[in-house]
Amino acid sequence: MAIVKSLGLGKARGSAGEFTYSTIEGRTIARTKPAHVHNPNTAAQQAQRTKMSDVVIAWRDAGQRFEKLWTNRKKYHSAYNSFVSANISNNGTFVVAPAGDYIYMNEGFILGRGQYSANQLEVEASVDSVSIIVNESESLFHNLKIGDVLGVIFLGDSGQVVDVSEQSMNEFDFQEGMESLRKNFGTQESDIAGYAVYWYSPSRNLSTDCVVRMI
Repeated sequence: MAIVKSLGLGKARGSAGEFTYSTIEGRTIARTKPAHVHNPNTAAQQAQRTKMSDVVIAWRDAGQRFEKLWTNRKKYHSAYNSFVSANISNNGTFVVAPAGDYIYMNEGFILGRGQYSANQLEVEASVDSVSIIVNESESLFHNLKIGDVLGVIFLGDSGQVVDVSEQSMNEFDFQEGMESLRKNFGTQESDIAGYAVYWYSPSRNLSTDCVVRMI
């Protein structure tokens, strides 16, 4: 991979000769095309292509909806690149529906990768509500700001998103001597089978990991 500095290329995309170009965060990236593969249809290569196809479906169905939660990614990687890298070998965490256009999410499916681990958020969950607690013992607690968001992605028993609820923090959430911050989230949906919680700071573009957990 090379970063190309050329006024002639501008925001290049596509292929030319032995190079493929893309533009990420204002930089033009050039990658050489893979060398000719003598046998492109081995079982291992077919399996890898199937994985890639499945994770692209996962991105289109669920991943891009929560694109903002990919705040911790490699330089010049897009949210899409980071999502694919995190989930392509994450076996068993999602299943593509027979129709091939949506997915069922399972335990461990990754919907976001942030600067803080998911265990910074303590969770109390039931089939119709989720509470998020940030305790003073966690480093995240000391970096909370007014305007930050806590959110819950609710999953139905099919493993699909049925509801999303967010609450912004205001001045009343921050009291002198407080030892924890708690937000309660309910949903009108029935048969909630899983959830994914997150903290997101829109003003600083920071977040926690967002990982699916089943109840």
